[in-house]
This record gives sequence, C-alpha cells and structure tokens, in this order.
Amino acid sequence: MLRFFIDLEGTVIDSLKSRNILKFNCEQIRKYIAKRVDNEPFADEPYIVSIYTWGWKTRDEIDFSLLNMVYKAIGVDTSHAGSIYVKSDAIDWICDSLWGRMQTLNLVNEPHNVDDLKNWLLRPGAMGTFGYTKVDVANYFADSHNGKFKVVLIDDLVTESDELHVFNHLEVVNPNRLAVRIDNNIDPTVTLYTPDGQPVGEIKNTCALDNVRVQICKQHLTGFYFIYNGQKIHIDGNGNVEDWPKGCFTYLIEAAGELLVNAWGLEKQINEYKKKKGIA
Repeated sequence: MLRFFIDLEGTVIDSLKSRNILKFNCEQIRKYIAKRVDNEPFADEPYIVSIYTWGWKTRDEIDFSLLNMVYKAIGVDTSHAGSIYVKSDAIDWICDSLWGRMQTLNLVNEPHNVDDLKNWLLRPGAMGTFGYTKVDVANYFADSHNGKFKVVLIDDLVTESDELHVFNHLEVVNPNRLAVRIDNNIDPTVTLYTPDGQPVGEIKNTCALDNVRVQICKQHLTGFYFIYNGQKIHIDGNGNVEDWPKGCFTYLIEAAGELLVNAWGLEKQINEYKKKKGIA
C-alpha cells in the first residue's frame, strides 16, 4: 500500500495565512500520484493521501475547510483522504526514542520529563536542535510500521540529497522539481592536455570547451587534446575538434534538435512518415 504524506506551505498553498493554492504544483502532484499509483505492482490496492504539516502545531489548529480545498486542488477523492498529521503528531512519533537518547547522553537538564519535552519541541526550530527534519520523522514513521506500506513524502523542503538517499520504506519528492529539474552535470568533465601530454586543467561544460577552442584558434596552436572514455581527441590549429562521440559535449546540438522537433510540431509529421514507410 502507498501512503502519500503531502506538506501544505510551499507545496500546495503559499502559506497558512493567505491560503493561495499553488495551481501548477497541485497539477504536478495530481499527475505524480496517478502515475505513481499506476506503477505499483499491485495497482488495485487502495492508497491513502494524508496531509503532513508542521505549520499546525496541534490538532486544534486544523482547518478542515482548507483541507477540503487542498484535496480538491490535487484531485484526491474523499475515499483516499487519510489522517491529518501535525507537528505534535510528529513529536509523538519520535519523542520516546529521543527522550531515551537524551538520558543515555546525560542531556536531561531541561525539559525534565517526556511531556515537558513534547511542549518544548513545539517551539520553532526546536526539532532542528536535535537534527530532526520532516524527512527524518517521516522515515521514522515509515520504518516503525515494519514495511506494511510505503510512505511517499511530497514536501518543498526536500533537498536534492534527500531525493538521492535510499530509504527502506520512504520515498521523498520535491513538488517544485516534478516537472522540471536542473542538471548541472550534463556535459562530461575532461582534462585538457598540452602537446607534451601535460595537464592544463579540467573542462566541465560546452562553453569552457568552446573558449579553449577559440584560444587555440587565435594562436594557431596544434597538439592539444583531451581524453573522453579512453579516446584521445585532438583540437587542431583552427579550433576544430576531430571527433564528437555521442555524449561528448554533444548535448547542445541534441537539445537544439529536440527543440526544433517539438516547437515546430515535427515529431507528429516524422512519426506519420515512419508509419507510412513502415519504418520502426
């Protein structure tokens, strides 16, 4: 079974004060939930969507009219609406464990007991004092149920390192990166060498490579090269690169082709031509 934990502020609304729906995020979350559910091995099993926010400290602060608005915005039917988890719930999940750790480390000065600790943790930033983030607490919740379900946390505070981390029973998603992600490592990193085989430095992107080519061209230098996947690739005196293996600073050209195909609607025409000619 899947259990989605969805944050409020910065994820589906701008703030609890103004309560403006983030329409783009909500649409992406709706699509993501549908796709994630369809990709489950047992797609016919029920799934639950819960709101998980630390913006509400206690359950007394829950605004059910806002919840109805949020569920409608992300396209979740009431049959899939789950429990609402606020900050005090998160504190309850980890408090006994934290209290035991504090006693073991002789950190118990103030607060003096578990109830005092719970009240103390409600203060802004208090959870962070012990290194707890919403991801940590959601992971603790998921692990405590011994794999009975998979928790998917959707929260704008999820970092890229959080997304790369492999949890046992938790997946984490930043809604701001559901549609578009930034990849600063598309181009390879290669070392430029002098004609004598001495390293000049690293080239990390297409712009840096083009800058090197211009410098070589202006001075009519020869013999410079770099190595990509074990292949030595020379740059001649006119700044020309002797070979462009796929993936070797070729993304700019590939991207230009993708943009032309999609912007001009050529993809449909190409597919129709292939179908007509019997080309796979």
